[in-house]
Amino acid sequence: MPEQRLFVYGTLGPGRPNEHLLSPYGGTWARGHVRGRLREEGWGAAMGYPGLILDSPGNTPESAAQTVSGWVLTSAELDRAWAELDAFEGPEYRRVEAEVTLDGGDTVRTWVYALRCPTPLREATHASTLGPKRKSPQEAPCSPQRRSSPL
Repeated sequence: MPEQRLFVYGTLGPGRPNEHLLSPYGGTWARGHVRGRLREEGWGAAMGYPGLILDSPGNTPESAAQTVSGWVLTSAELDRAWAELDAFEGPEYRRVEAEVTLDGGDTVRTWVYALRCPTPLREATHASTLGPKRKSPQEAPCSPQRRSSPL
């Protein structure tokens, strides 16, 4: 199976309360960051883990850009994890594609769980190169601007 990646920034990260959900899938961890910001929303906010809102490249001036630090898990076994992780994150979050900059400077495409927008939007249509994605209501992740294609 091809390797897949997941960027985590909260309870699923190494040494965090829900790391055990990813442990069975092995793989390697790398530090990195994604363009976006944290909002005190989602079920994790009460535990000190706010939800992520991704920024779209090109719509945020570089001087105003924010980043969220986290970890990228790379594993050939992640395809077995998606159903459990989608259920764990629940309806407040949606698995979407994002570009992550690793601490060494390389960029990689990953899956990440981002907050859903409060208002339904049309789902972006594109073929993903990251692996299967669950079918979900027609909502887009919160971001300053809708996109019709992945990074």
